[in-house]
Amino acid sequence: MRQRHIFGNVFTLESIVAGCVSLVILGVVARVLLRRRSAASDRPERVVAAGHSAQGLAMIVGMLPIGIAAAAVTWSWVNREEREAREDSGFRAEREREARGVALPAPRGDPLAR
Repeated sequence: MRQRHIFGNVFTLESIVAGCVSLVILGVVARVLLRRRSAASDRPERVVAAGHSAQGLAMIVGMLPIGIAAAAVTWSWVNREEREAREDSGFRAEREREARGVALPAPRGDPLAR
């Protein structure tokens, strides 16, 4: 492949640009949050939304990403286990056929046309 060195250069450049953009966005968000926190407010400190205290809302908002991450990890673990079980059973069946000297039938025609 003649262009492989180009891919490495472009990938490095794109990674640097993506990192810089992420840092800029993080800086803007931090600046906005710090500016908002430092500004004096005449509102009460305890915010109530739809009859729920701010502590309850903060707990829900804080725990939601943890729940999503736990679900994603569990989902990927289950998929990996299922894939390994399928691969093991297919590998085992293939080895048994080879040991018995049984060959798989040759495919005939287009399988989608059946």
